[in-house]
Amino acid sequence: MYTVILYAHILSAALSIGPFFVLVPLVKRIREADTQSLSGLIATFRSATRLVMHAGHVLVATGVLLIWQGP
Repeated sequence: MYTVILYAHILSAALSIGPFFVLVPLVKRIREADTQSLSGLIATFRSATRLVMHAGHVLVATGVLLIWQGP
């Protein structure tokens, strides 16, 4: 069980950090976007932010479980 929690922790760490590399160029595009493409860019930004938020919750929960079950 410890191994499964460890893999979930590693995966959630990657998911909580990874989208930020996409968000930095996306913010630049949002600043320069016209009104027609702005809604699509904002939807992408919200989706990536939501993914990071939930992955962070999983990261904390699996971290606590790893500490609790660890050697």
